[in-house]
Amino acid sequence: MKVNFGGVEETVVTRDEFPLDKAVDVLKDDVIAVLGYGSQGPGQSQNLRDNGFNVIVGQREDSPTWQKAVDDGWKPGETLFPIVEAAEKGTIVSYLLSDAAQPVVWPSIKEHVNGKTLYISHGFPVHFKDITGVVPSEDTDVIMVAPKGAGLSVRKNFLNGSGINSSFAVHKDASGNALENVLAMGIGIGSGYLFETTCEREVVSDHVGERAVLLGGIWALAEAAYDNLRSKGVTPNSSFILSSEQATQVILPLIGLGGTNAIYSQAEKEGHLGTVLAYQNAVREATTPVMQKLYAACKLGEEARIALEANIKPDYRTTLDAELGAIDGSEMWTTGVKVRESGEDRAYDSDITNFPLAGAILGAMEAQYQTLLDNGHSPSEGGNETVEELTQSLNQFYQSNGAAHLLRVCSTTAQRGALDWGPEFKDAISPVFYGAPKYSGEAKVESNQTVTKPNMWDVMETVRKLRPGF
Repeated sequence: MKVNFGGVEETVVTRDEFPLDKAVDVLKDDVIAVLGYGSQGPGQSQNLRDNGFNVIVGQREDSPTWQKAVDDGWKPGETLFPIVEAAEKGTIVSYLLSDAAQPVVWPSIKEHVNGKTLYISHGFPVHFKDITGVVPSEDTDVIMVAPKGAGLSVRKNFLNGSGINSSFAVHKDASGNALENVLAMGIGIGSGYLFETTCEREVVSDHVGERAVLLGGIWALAEAAYDNLRSKGVTPNSSFILSSEQATQVILPLIGLGGTNAIYSQAEKEGHLGTVLAYQNAVREATTPVMQKLYAACKLGEEARIALEANIKPDYRTTLDAELGAIDGSEMWTTGVKVRESGEDRAYDSDITNFPLAGAILGAMEAQYQTLLDNGHSPSEGGNETVEELTQSLNQFYQSNGAAHLLRVCSTTAQRGALDWGPEFKDAISPVFYGAPKYSGEAKVESNQTVTKPNMWDVMETVRKLRPGF
């Protein structure tokens, strides 16, 4: 069906028009071979199995995740096989290995994929084929369903009944059945609704989002706010509660619930609307040049190449653990551990106590959304990649154990990008907090007021109405 997102009509497929029983029937003669059991593999394979599809898993026998697959109920020799054998048995080969592993494994499975259907959940392998070497034969269907959240969310949201939103693309339709098959896969893994994109737009927006607001940017915002509070003599505990806890427990849930209106209504009631608007405008202006620089690097494939080169280094895991450990070991995040372990009730009410941070988060979101829209992305893609994925998927991991934990549940490519760009965003955002901007003019707003075009917050109202709840 066609859905209007802020004045732009887009193609959206829902569970109502493509129900689960239809999806099962479409793929009733197929064997879905899910290769990889790291980020997306566990959730997607188990959801497909629970939904009645014929699924097998392919994984290296000498990897720790082989045992994880066994623990999840996959049986060696029956539903769990070495990667090449699984690829040979599958009619739909779901290529969910890490970005770093895909170029390495592809030569060994290529002959078993050609002429079948190659399913991916990220445009990375086929869009950046010059880097990955993933070039299926002309008689191979290539389809993509990209969940808007971490792999753990795909499973967790499925089990709690909330589902997850996804984008879909038909990259190559050799059989004439690719569209029907990709929609069946999307519904099968638990998508509530599917919005149309391309592999190029998906991978670029994904690389931008994880380096910016979703991972690197939210980390930067929290640390910038914390550092500013500490510079004013606020205690570590109070600074953490007023920065990271405010973001995860109050501000992000409010934005997810009602967008700018949820923030503005509280700010106006408490006499802080001018503060929110001042920080929103200042952070949007400060981060837009960084967003534009980042977008160009992602579009050209520079970020993909950097991540891939880093991931294949023998000491990458050791280096990554050291970088994440340095975050965990800083004053802010060790304080966070103490706050979480204190026994305090962390289910704070929905009262905002840090209005500058609320405005700053809105401004960073608007900068990312507008950068994506200015570069040809659809409103739904911009909104999902900026607001929906953070508030409905990733924030739960950030809430539970902090920024480094949030990075750990994401892909190695996302980790590398966020670690590289988070400090750059912090450098752009910190001066705003220290400068304490004032709003010039009358502090008055209209519903969903924004400078973004199409209106980001009108778009998000539509997105919220389409959230899955099956």
